[in-house]
Parts: sequence; structure tokens; C-alpha cells
Amino acid sequence: MNNLRNYFLFGACLCLLCFSVGCQNSPKTEIKNSTGISFRYIPPGEFMMGSEDHEKGREDDESPRQPTKLTKGYYLGATEVTQAQWVEVMGTKPWADYKRIPKGDHYPAVFVSWEDAVEFCKKLSEKESLTFRLPTEAEWEYACRAGTTTEFYWGTEYNEEYAWSSKNAKGDLYEVAKRLPNAWGLFDMGGNAWEWCSDWHGPYSSEKVTDPQGPAEGERKVIRSGSSGNSMWDCRSAERGMVPPDKKFGASSFRILLELRS
Repeated sequence: MNNLRNYFLFGACLCLLCFSVGCQNSPKTEIKNSTGISFRYIPPGEFMMGSEDHEKGREDDESPRQPTKLTKGYYLGATEVTQAQWVEVMGTKPWADYKRIPKGDHYPAVFVSWEDAVEFCKKLSEKESLTFRLPTEAEWEYACRAGTTTEFYWGTEYNEEYAWSSKNAKGDLYEVAKRLPNAWGLFDMGGNAWEWCSDWHGPYSSEKVTDPQGPAEGERKVIRSGSSGNSMWDCRSAERGMVPPDKKFGASSFRILLELRS
């Protein structure tokens, strides 16, 4: 009887674990991992990646607009990885020696290179036996837009209630989630700190693509979102930056993606 009871208890715990991290058939809208990172579910779908010719502040590498299909849902961090979350996983403080960088549990982890961010994902994946990684550029922009087609994920004009840029922040770094989120519950997708994507920077195609991963090789990795020290136009959903993967600076941060179990 005890063995049978233990079997059912084990099965119940296993089901609970699967439900807590989500699966393709029954994803929860919001989950939180052991490090305290909150994730929002992003459903599969299609969108036009890039910007239209009339957008103010647009750059040449945002065109042609690329019809893009994402076939799998995923979880994306509701905010940038914070300093407290970074310390818990990595045990270091890359920002510690820089006097102008605010310190605190709820500020974004900055002075993080692409290589550093990948290592964070690797260690967290090993710790939790799940798959954490940087989002592709397509996954990032799709989640940022949250179904919108306008310059910003809140509309056509800059709105200080949603973002930190040089328009209202004067280069300061702010605690995460102090501005309004987008329709899918993601904060700071425009401004505050730049965010690494997994892709090498490369041109778009006018042909429809499915689950794009970016070029196979390159010299610079894509960064998104703009920062509090950049123009308000860098907070646009289509804005792209590119930086060598070993480079780190005062506004280089990231948010992570959690893959769903099949």
C-alpha cells in the first residue's frame, strides 16, 4: 500500500512540475523559476518584421520588411535579468567597479557581453534541467510588438509612461518594471538597457521565413530595445543594434527565453 501511495505522490509531483514550466498543450500565462525570474507566455504566430519607410528614426537594416512565422510558443522574461538574479546564478558583479552604474537587486545586470549572457543561460539550464537561452531576433521583436504594427508597441508617438530614453531619463539606469508593460506583460522592451539576441546581425529578406535563426556566421550580434541613454527612436519595436559578442558596456543587458516542453 505504501509503495502504491508513493507512486501516486511521485506522479502528482511530476505532473505539477510539467505544468509549472508549461507545455505546448497547456501553457500558463505567467510562471516564475527558482531564481525569481518571471516569464510570460508568448503564443506562436506571424508578423511583419522590420519597419516601414515612413517611420521616423528608421535605419536601412530594418528593411525590406520580412514576413515571419513562429511555429512554437515560448516563455520570455518579463524584464531584463536583474543584478540579484545574475549574482545568484553567476556569483559575480560585472558592474561593481563602475561608479555611475546604480547598484541594487532590481536594476538590470549590465556590463554583460553576449558571451556572458550565453554562459548565464547555460548555468541556469543545468541548475533547473530546463532549456534557457537568448531569444532570436525574430522572437524578440514578435514579443515586443505583442500584436501591434505601429512604431512603438504602445502607438505611433513616444510615451514616457512606457519607456526610459534620453527623452525622459538622461542616461540613468532604472529598476526594471517601473514603466508600463506591453499587451503581453513584458516590461522595458523599449529603453532602459540594450538586450542581446542570439543572432548574428544580417540583412532581412522580403521572402517569408519560418522560425529564422539569423546568419550562420558574422562579426556582430544583434542587440535590441535601446537604452535610457539613447534617442527615443531607438525604443521602436524594429530598432536594431549590432555589437561584437565579447563587448560589454554600461547598458548591455539581456532577458532570457524558456523553451516549452514538446
